[in-house]
Amino acid sequence: MFEWGSWGAGDRGVSHVLGVVLLASAVIIGAILIVQVGQQTIGDINDDANVELAEEVLLSVDQSFQRSDTNESVEIPDRVRSDITVTDDATYNLTLNGRSACSTGNRSLQTIRYQENGQQVGYQGGGVWRMTESGATMSSPPAVNYDQGALSVSFANISGQQIGGNSVAIRSNATAERPHEAALQMALFTDVSYEDARTGSFSSPSYECPPSQVANATLTIKNSSYARAWADWARSTYDDQYVTVTPASAEPGETIHVRFALGDVSDSKFAVDNITVQSDPSNPGQATVSAMVTNTGGLKDTQTITLKHNRSGAPSEATETVTLGGGESITVSGTVDIAVAKPHNFTVESDHDTAFERIVYTTVPGTPSLDITGSSMPATARLNQVPSATVTVTNNGEMTADQEVLFLVNGSVNATRNLIVDPGQSRTVDFGPSMPTNENGTYDLEVETEDDTYSQPKDDGSYFIVGDSGVFEVTSVSPPGGVESGETATIGATIKNTGDIRSTGSVTIHIKDESGAEIDSKSRDFTLNGTRNGAEEETITLTSGSLTAPSYSNYTYLVETPNDAVNGTFTVGASAPPVFDVTSVSVNNPVRPENKTTVSFTVSNTGGTTDTQMLHISRDWGADKSSEVQLDPGKDETVTQTFTVPSEEGLYRLNFMTENQTAWRMLNVQLNPVIKRDGSEVTTNRRINGSIVLKGAELESNTVDTISHTRVEMALEVRNQSEYEIPLWRDVGNDFEDGDVNGPYAEERLVTGDDHPYEYTRTFEKNTTFSLFATSYWCDEYTSTDVTFEIDGNEYDTERCVDHDEVRISVDNPENNQNVDILRSGDKTPGYGQASSAQRRLEDMLGEERLNNTGSDNATLSLLLTVNWFFFMNSQRGMQALKTHTAVMTRTTTTQWHCSE
Repeated sequence: MFEWGSWGAGDRGVSHVLGVVLLASAVIIGAILIVQVGQQTIGDINDDANVELAEEVLLSVDQSFQRSDTNESVEIPDRVRSDITVTDDATYNLTLNGRSACSTGNRSLQTIRYQENGQQVGYQGGGVWRMTESGATMSSPPAVNYDQGALSVSFANISGQQIGGNSVAIRSNATAERPHEAALQMALFTDVSYEDARTGSFSSPSYECPPSQVANATLTIKNSSYARAWADWARSTYDDQYVTVTPASAEPGETIHVRFALGDVSDSKFAVDNITVQSDPSNPGQATVSAMVTNTGGLKDTQTITLKHNRSGAPSEATETVTLGGGESITVSGTVDIAVAKPHNFTVESDHDTAFERIVYTTVPGTPSLDITGSSMPATARLNQVPSATVTVTNNGEMTADQEVLFLVNGSVNATRNLIVDPGQSRTVDFGPSMPTNENGTYDLEVETEDDTYSQPKDDGSYFIVGDSGVFEVTSVSPPGGVESGETATIGATIKNTGDIRSTGSVTIHIKDESGAEIDSKSRDFTLNGTRNGAEEETITLTSGSLTAPSYSNYTYLVETPNDAVNGTFTVGASAPPVFDVTSVSVNNPVRPENKTTVSFTVSNTGGTTDTQMLHISRDWGADKSSEVQLDPGKDETVTQTFTVPSEEGLYRLNFMTENQTAWRMLNVQLNPVIKRDGSEVTTNRRINGSIVLKGAELESNTVDTISHTRVEMALEVRNQSEYEIPLWRDVGNDFEDGDVNGPYAEERLVTGDDHPYEYTRTFEKNTTFSLFATSYWCDEYTSTDVTFEIDGNEYDTERCVDHDEVRISVDNPENNQNVDILRSGDKTPGYGQASSAQRRLEDMLGEERLNNTGSDNATLSLLLTVNWFFFMNSQRGMQALKTHTAVMTRTTTTQWHCSE
């Protein structure tokens, strides 16, 4: 018996099947059937009745053979003790992947046959077949089982002799079975033939068709009197999409080929992604459109891929026909006409999928020029540190740049980021997580676009240094408090060298007013020992000039070192109220279940008057911890609490609260989590299936009877062995929407649709890091739509943006955790209200069943078990709300993440 696939192989004594998708194991059972039959003459009994009776006998033989692990006998009635014979004229051959080197060779397909006066019935290949005047027909199917890509073939080696008696004795010859089975396995998968395997004429066999690479198997039947019945059985039993039979018709003795598709036999699905549009230097009036097409299904298929330039009245397109097996990919490309300087929409379509790209031209012909216009790469880092390492790229060309930005370490690519930048626009990329800090050494750092290169400048004769370097961290800051108008403000900061060696670096303190204008600054060079000689620290102090405020004003401070930066606020003015600001929070992560942990937070009174407040540490799984603290202006105090963490793994929210401010951190209780949160990113610890569902995007304003919708786009950033960005939902809805998840039509789908048009599903491999990004735009021109909404009994017309302006707010940096929160069930999310009555509330998008305490300042998430993560995005206070259940931003945005192993 042979077995392939993953679902088992039927009822005929099948052994275990291993594997998930493709062939994983082959078990071959070639039992030996000993046939003993009598030789008596039947006489003058009706031939048809005898054939019927002989057929019943052979069916009994088949059933007994399936139980051939025991000795059995099948009684032969007197009427049919005549010409029962065993013949070996027919042969079978099983071949993998169409390769003769992976074949059993021609093996005898013995037949037990009853024949009388031109009529016959036979047992062959586990099936019972009858020969009539009109040809061969099947009475019972052969010992071949095929289901969803899993194949089982069980043919018997039959040896027989005619002796006296009135029964067929069936018994298994285990001694002959084992070497026969082993030889068949070796012949199928290795370079050893069946004959050599039986005689031991081989030394060190090697794989010809490894089990994991078997895609099909062909069963060949030769010289069978029942050839037509074999072919009819295969055609009528199986879908010709998975099983093919040749020839179309067969005569007795003709060769039959039955080909079975193995492994993943799901329908083909040609997915389209990584679409790019490049100028064609040889033909200025054209652009080259390329995309990656992948067959994410199982079956091989041929499709025509269409590359389109969508323009009113005169669309331009090119086609390419491709053939792909399951899991195979190919890059398709074609040229389309470009005539005018304006935004152009391009699509690449298969039978199953469409990818979109929007390219802006300021002149035609135009080319992009993606230049590196800014950088903030550190000169040093301590071992295993994750520093900030940003570069800014600007498109100074006349066409949208769709390029890879490469980060190279010692000449080798360490990270890649795919960017789309319109003419005149800039993007900032942070390669901090890809910095080579896992090993001490000196490194040459470069960043490249197709048009420009940045090289890290030398510092004292060296490039980027890890380990044997100094790292200046801001360990504490003392903000001022009680500053009255006309007085000076003093800010102190402690700088510590947490690197390995003694180093010199510059530290600067800045003070800025509410408008962001710099009021004062001070720089100082420090030389400090590192950890090898006892880490040293120093303090820098800046005393400003006279600060004024009509009543009271908020000022900001910034402390910068070559490796770190800390900022904060303080108030100025005689009437300044007390302000208890949380200036630092300490939570140790991760913590094992049921262990004790200590958390703390420091509070400073940066206001103008003394006050007493109750400071709270609230948690999801126990009572709040509270301490009453009195603070004079400019004074601070640290509150510390120790408690036992929950027994179940998960993320638990801790809120550190004063009457003026709340800071929160997530306590990570884990043994070996599937996914973990790191700031505004999520990293997988094993292979998972994840889906993102958009529940709402709210960035609207309204007049008396009209709601205006501005444009919002979203993308998923993924980092594994490379970095890339996946635009989300560019193919949902009308062509003009092109990924806008905040337009009237998008909101209508989200409010009224029963399905989830805004859902993205993907398999993420182990150690994949991802985050959700979003961008909103200002709008220069609107147009009316046919979508209307009823709010509080009033009907509103809607208008969509047809000419968006510059970026309004962009959440495009995973380090920007002020804009992106990642929460789990039980976490508290700020109860931001509507900035406009036209905007839906958080409970409108998620449903009240997913939020508790919605009437308070903080609502608690109550998510389903399958919802492992909830992405919540917000912008600075005072801006219009934008809510999303998958990523967008502006005052509020939400996103739901499901994952399963």
